[in-house]
Amino acid sequence: MTPDPAPGAGSLLDVLASVLEMPAEEVAARLGESFFGLGGTSLDAMEIVDRAEEELGLTVDVGHLLGMAPLSTVLAACVPARVPPPAPTADRRPVLPEQESFLSAERLIGAPMHHVSGAELTGPLDEEALREAVRLLVVRHESLRTVFEETEDGHLRHVLPDWRPGLVRLEPPGTAGGDPVAAVHAELARTSADLLADGGRPAVAFVLTRFADRHHLLSLVVHRALVDGWSIGLLWRELTGRYAALTAPAVPVVPPGPGAVVSGPGAASGGSAVPDPGGEAPAPSPDLLLDRWADLAATGDLDRLTRRRVEQLGGFPPIVELPGDLPRPAEFDFRGSRLTFTLDARTRDAAERSAGRAGVTVTAVLLAAWQLVVARRCAMDRFLVGVGVARRDRASATRLVAPCVRTVPIRCVIDDAEPVEEYLRRTARAVAEGVVSADVPLGVISRGLPGGRAMADRRRVPLLQITFSAQETVLPEQVRAGGLTVRYHEAFTGLVAADAGLSVLRWDPTPRLALDHATAVLTAAEARVLAEALRAALRGFDSGHGRPLARVRTIPARQRRWLRRRRDARSPGGGLVILDERGGLVPPGGVGELWHADAGPAALRRSGDLARWDGAGRLRLLGRRDEQVTVFGHRLDLTEIRDRIRSHPDVADAVVAGTGADDPAHRLLLAAVVLRRPLDDPLGVLVPFTAEGLPRYMLPSRWAIVDAIPTSPDGGHDLRRLEHLAISPNRHSSGAPVSGLRNAGAERRSDEGRHRA
Repeated sequence: MTPDPAPGAGSLLDVLASVLEMPAEEVAARLGESFFGLGGTSLDAMEIVDRAEEELGLTVDVGHLLGMAPLSTVLAACVPARVPPPAPTADRRPVLPEQESFLSAERLIGAPMHHVSGAELTGPLDEEALREAVRLLVVRHESLRTVFEETEDGHLRHVLPDWRPGLVRLEPPGTAGGDPVAAVHAELARTSADLLADGGRPAVAFVLTRFADRHHLLSLVVHRALVDGWSIGLLWRELTGRYAALTAPAVPVVPPGPGAVVSGPGAASGGSAVPDPGGEAPAPSPDLLLDRWADLAATGDLDRLTRRRVEQLGGFPPIVELPGDLPRPAEFDFRGSRLTFTLDARTRDAAERSAGRAGVTVTAVLLAAWQLVVARRCAMDRFLVGVGVARRDRASATRLVAPCVRTVPIRCVIDDAEPVEEYLRRTARAVAEGVVSADVPLGVISRGLPGGRAMADRRRVPLLQITFSAQETVLPEQVRAGGLTVRYHEAFTGLVAADAGLSVLRWDPTPRLALDHATAVLTAAEARVLAEALRAALRGFDSGHGRPLARVRTIPARQRRWLRRRRDARSPGGGLVILDERGGLVPPGGVGELWHADAGPAALRRSGDLARWDGAGRLRLLGRRDEQVTVFGHRLDLTEIRDRIRSHPDVADAVVAGTGADDPAHRLLLAAVVLRRPLDDPLGVLVPFTAEGLPRYMLPSRWAIVDAIPTSPDGGHDLRRLEHLAISPNRHSSGAPVSGLRNAGAERRSDEGRHRA
């Protein structure tokens, strides 16, 4: 039984049909299918949300629309749109949580958090018209007139009533035959701190560089606390459209709207049509998002969303350790590099076929492939990936210049037994689940997760070390405006907030992606291998459709050939293979158990050692399998922790074990210690001593002081007994006794004596 459509749903069918470019009758006949099943995309969803509110006065739940729910359910859930409040007039206003995060991060890392993009202009340039177009753009969007003021309690926004940025002129740096646009943007990224030095001015600059009489570059340098990817696209569309209107005032303008276009001189002679100039009325204020937050808090919905999200993510480890050849530094420095790459036609077609079979978007397929690439190398089947989600589910928000994107943790579950298509649908559902909870701050989630706060350290960004984003800007590569050919560019400024992040920059006509990576964590060669693995995963989804996910190993053909040589005992240094816990082949660089194939390819002998092939093709042994444990996502060598405790002069013996739940997200470290002499406060001595030589996440959270290490009947350590005896350092510091623990060995010996008697 399907729900009854809400009032206005009939007209909404027409909107759906228009956006999906199919007859309304066909949409009506397929209401039992999901939005993605009808071929919709995330950009289509944003257009539907916008038109439903503007044309019909209805609010469409974007979470339902982006999920796998039938369209009939989405239509039934529509409610009347909320009337936006009038624009605020206060001189000082609160900042958005995202803005406070960017401003705090800038102070923390000591590097400017700026975004650099540009429009390459070819043709006769009217500088006066360009200057006026910039002025009108700044007047329309208050974010471009915003100054941040620091207070004892954080930051406030001050919107200047009138500010004219003008055009900053920059001489082109020497390129020695290289890319002049890239050279300018590299210079702007290097000097942006000086360019946007505060002085009570907004952190916005429009920079004009002249390469030749008919060749210029207009660059926009702006603080990331003011914009996101969608905002950048919106600003360039409006600026280009305003310039076209100013240089050809007789050209009719299509009414404003996302993606609306105007025709301009030369539009038919190449390039896309000129974007909409955006209208004359002031654009929406970032206060829209603050109002949304206040509404959620007032109704209790925010608390409900927070509790549900923490519960959903509770069983997932907050750390993903991507193996690499570089030792992780003691402090994450946020410095990074970008690898830009494309997908060939074969891989693109494979991704689109997989999306069609599963009834999901290509974006979901790309995310699923990226997750699998990471999983095969980390030996993890449950972890979190940070996915950029735009909180633009109202029509007014689509015209808002502000940092609306929030990186939310998405659940990744790798079940090798399930078919490829089900894994893709699972990924799409996880994204929709994250969209619904996008208003919950990441810090709140982190504090609520087991180990999310306790396992944090300065060596990595908390909670999200692997990220994914689909670029929000919908700019074409090139447009014609006012006699100019305009080509858009985006610069990479050298800062990253994750170990590795995949971004989809563009899908049509040729897919272009970027892999940003922390240079202190991954090498450029390792980033190239990950890009190759992504292509292999996308092709593997297609060739393995209908089959178990275990068949998709994300190993490129050249690496497969190399692994076959390593497995062949007849090859020099051969007879070796690294497998995961299910017996699947581990890609080079990934962690697994070393097996010997010296008795032939069909007969394997396990070694018990964890190992990986490094970037130079050398075998790196990582320790015995039974001496390593994963706690909150960290793969820990228990011998390193044990040896640190044993190095204390008052310690006679010690053992360290992973104990508690089988799930790594809830596993704890337990240390049992035998003392050489009694100590009044053993934990007060041993815990700080251990902490001096180990990172925080390697510190045992349970301790037992015993006369002797208890053993089980099979001769091993009696972990169950130690679990019963152990206490936490926090409990001890609150006054719980520990002296009785020293009698554990004697108590055990007494029990043994009674059994012998």
